[in-house]
Amino acid sequence: KHLLFHYSVSDLSHSWVVTIVACWHAYLFWVAGCVFLAVGANELLRWWIRWYTECTEVFSFREMAFFFHVLAKTWIWASVVGEVMRFCLLIVKDGFNLDAFEAYRRLLLC
Repeated sequence: KHLLFHYSVSDLSHSWVVTIVACWHAYLFWVAGCVFLAVGANELLRWWIRWYTECTEVFSFREMAFFFHVLAKTWIWASVVGEVMRFCLLIVKDGFNLDAFEAYRRLLLC
Protein backbone atom coordinates (compact mmCIF):
# COMPACT_ATOMS: atom_id res chain seq x y z
CA LYS A 1 0.00 0.00 0.00
CA HIS A 2 2.91 2.32 0.66
CA LEU A 3 4.09 1.93 -2.96
CA LEU A 4 0.76 3.12 -4.35
CA PHE A 5 1.11 6.54 -2.72
CA HIS A 6 4.48 7.14 -4.36
CA TYR A 7 3.39 6.09 -7.84
CA SER A 8 3.97 8.95 -10.30
CA VAL A 9 2.98 9.69 -13.89
CA SER A 10 6.51 8.93 -15.08
CA ASP A 11 6.07 5.38 -13.75
CA LEU A 12 3.26 4.89 -16.27
CA SER A 13 5.76 4.84 -19.13
CA HIS A 14 6.94 1.43 -17.89
CA SER A 15 3.44 -0.02 -17.57
CA TRP A 16 2.34 -2.64 -20.08
CA VAL A 17 -1.32 -1.69 -19.54
CA VAL A 18 -0.70 1.82 -20.89
CA THR A 19 1.01 0.32 -23.94
CA ILE A 20 -1.92 -2.04 -24.59
CA VAL A 21 -4.45 0.79 -24.23
CA ALA A 22 -2.40 2.99 -26.59
CA CYS A 23 -2.21 0.18 -29.17
CA TRP A 24 -5.95 -0.42 -28.85
CA HIS A 25 -6.71 3.26 -29.44
CA ALA A 26 -4.30 3.38 -32.37
CA TYR A 27 -5.98 0.34 -33.92
CA LEU A 28 -9.48 1.78 -33.47
CA PHE A 29 -8.61 5.16 -34.96
CA TRP A 30 -6.75 3.48 -37.84
CA VAL A 31 -9.79 1.30 -38.60
CA ALA A 32 -12.13 4.31 -38.34
CA GLY A 33 -9.94 6.27 -40.75
CA CYS A 34 -9.82 3.36 -43.21
CA VAL A 35 -13.60 2.92 -43.08
CA PHE A 36 -14.13 6.63 -43.64
CA LEU A 37 -11.68 6.54 -46.56
CA ALA A 38 -13.48 3.55 -48.11
CA VAL A 39 -16.89 5.18 -47.71
CA GLY A 40 -15.50 8.38 -49.22
CA ALA A 41 -14.08 6.54 -52.22
CA ASN A 42 -17.37 4.72 -52.68
CA GLU A 43 -19.29 8.01 -52.67
CA LEU A 44 -16.91 9.56 -55.19
CA LEU A 45 -17.26 6.60 -57.52
CA ARG A 46 -21.05 6.66 -57.19
CA TRP A 47 -21.21 10.37 -58.06
CA TRP A 48 -18.95 10.07 -61.10
CA ILE A 49 -20.64 6.90 -62.39
CA ARG A 50 -24.00 8.65 -62.09
CA TRP A 51 -22.64 11.64 -64.04
CA TYR A 52 -21.16 9.35 -66.70
CA THR A 53 -24.38 7.38 -67.17
CA GLU A 54 -26.59 10.49 -67.35
CA CYS A 55 -24.28 12.37 -69.71
CA THR A 56 -24.96 12.40 -73.45
CA GLU A 57 -22.40 13.12 -76.12
CA VAL A 58 -23.47 16.75 -76.57
CA PHE A 59 -22.83 18.94 -73.53
CA SER A 60 -25.76 21.15 -72.74
CA PHE A 61 -25.84 23.78 -70.01
CA ARG A 62 -27.63 21.35 -67.68
CA GLU A 63 -24.98 18.68 -68.18
CA MET A 64 -22.15 21.16 -67.66
CA ALA A 65 -23.83 22.39 -64.48
CA PHE A 66 -24.21 18.78 -63.33
CA PHE A 67 -20.52 18.15 -64.11
CA PHE A 68 -19.38 21.14 -62.05
CA HIS A 69 -21.79 20.14 -59.29
CA VAL A 70 -20.17 16.70 -59.08
CA LEU A 71 -16.72 18.28 -59.34
CA ALA A 72 -17.45 20.65 -56.42
CA LYS A 73 -18.87 17.81 -54.30
CA THR A 74 -15.79 15.75 -55.07
CA TRP A 75 -13.45 18.55 -54.02
CA ILE A 76 -15.35 19.17 -50.77
CA TRP A 77 -15.62 15.47 -49.96
CA ALA A 78 -11.92 14.86 -50.69
CA SER A 79 -11.04 17.76 -48.37
CA VAL A 80 -13.25 16.38 -45.59
CA VAL A 81 -11.89 12.84 -45.94
CA GLY A 82 -8.32 14.16 -45.99
CA GLU A 83 -8.90 16.16 -42.80
CA VAL A 84 -10.49 13.17 -41.06
CA MET A 85 -7.54 10.98 -42.04
CA ARG A 86 -5.09 13.62 -40.81
CA PHE A 87 -7.02 13.94 -37.55
CA CYS A 88 -6.96 10.15 -37.05
CA LEU A 89 -3.20 10.10 -37.66
CA LEU A 90 -2.63 12.89 -35.13
CA ILE A 91 -4.82 11.17 -32.54
CA VAL A 92 -2.96 7.88 -33.06
CA LYS A 93 0.38 9.65 -32.63
CA ASP A 94 -0.92 11.51 -29.58
CA GLY A 95 -2.27 8.27 -28.06
CA PHE A 96 1.26 6.98 -27.49
CA ASN A 97 2.30 10.01 -25.45
CA LEU A 98 2.37 9.71 -21.70
CA ASP A 99 -0.35 12.34 -21.37
CA ALA A 100 -2.53 10.78 -24.04
CA PHE A 101 -4.91 12.91 -26.09
CA GLU A 102 -3.59 16.16 -24.65
CA ALA A 103 -3.73 17.85 -28.05
CA TYR A 104 -7.30 16.60 -28.54
CA ARG A 105 -8.39 18.00 -25.18
CA ARG A 106 -6.71 21.32 -25.93
CA LEU A 107 -8.54 21.48 -29.26
CA LEU A 108 -11.89 20.84 -27.61
CA LEU A 109 -11.38 23.30 -24.77
CA CYS A 110 -10.08 26.24 -26.83
